[in-house]
Amino acid sequence: MNKTIIKSIYTWDSDFICENDYVIKEDILSNVYIGTMLISKLLTFFSISNHLVNLAKIDKKLSKKLSKIIKEKIDIRIIKDNKIPNAFCYGSMVFITTKLLKMLSEREITSVLIHEIKHKKAIHHYKIELGKTGLTAIIIKAVGKKIDPFKSSTPTLSVYAFLFCIMFGLISSSILTNIFIQRRYEYQSDTYTTKFGYGKELISSLKKLEKFYTSKNPPLKCETIACKMILKLEELISSHPSLEKRIENILKSEELNKSNPNMKKVKSVIEKNLKSEK
Repeated sequence: MNKTIIKSIYTWDSDFICENDYVIKEDILSNVYIGTMLISKLLTFFSISNHLVNLAKIDKKLSKKLSKIIKEKIDIRIIKDNKIPNAFCYGSMVFITTKLLKMLSEREITSVLIHEIKHKKAIHHYKIELGKTGLTAIIIKAVGKKIDPFKSSTPTLSVYAFLFCIMFGLISSSILTNIFIQRRYEYQSDTYTTKFGYGKELISSLKKLEKFYTSKNPPLKCETIACKMILKLEELISSHPSLEKRIENILKSEELNKSNPNMKKVKSVIEKNLKSEK
């Protein structure tokens, strides 16, 4: 056989083996992360869910009221916390703290809970966690391909490179998920609330919450460019849109509802809701 042919076959075979070997290592890196994170997230989810169920009791009055408004059975759980005003959806459960119940009017409470119910109905919590896990694995694989922790000169450097891949993936995916997924879900839930005629109440609730948290943590007075840039970056990577943008979105949604040809149906729903609260 021709020596050139033999050499080319040998070279191709070597390249294939090296490339295949790298792919196996690369897959190990991303698969180790995915497996570890899925197990970790499942254990954390069940642990927190169990804790919240034991901590919070179902409020029959609120549950009945919200079920009547959205025409779907829903359980609202109250957490006895007189320090932090908060309402949130965790998995398929909706919670509200006693502090927030004291701060808001009845209609404001309803608006906040409808917002959280949308998160529950659209399984936003699961989608966010799944998106973060998948995105982190993709980023780890891409970064690992560039720095290849398995080719480091010492085992210590390999460990550092491996940890860098994971940390970079976690931070990057969290920021990207906040900007492109979680914020969109907040807008969706706000828009859903306006469909039941609680847009104004949601705005007033958000303003009260903003006022409360601002009084507890006053904003920094920035004079330097570096400080202003840090605050701008913090706003950019936040999981929730700014209050101004949320209010703008709610008002736009209300205008769309008014111009809707099926507004009569919307009005009848709102009137029923108002009657049910009296």
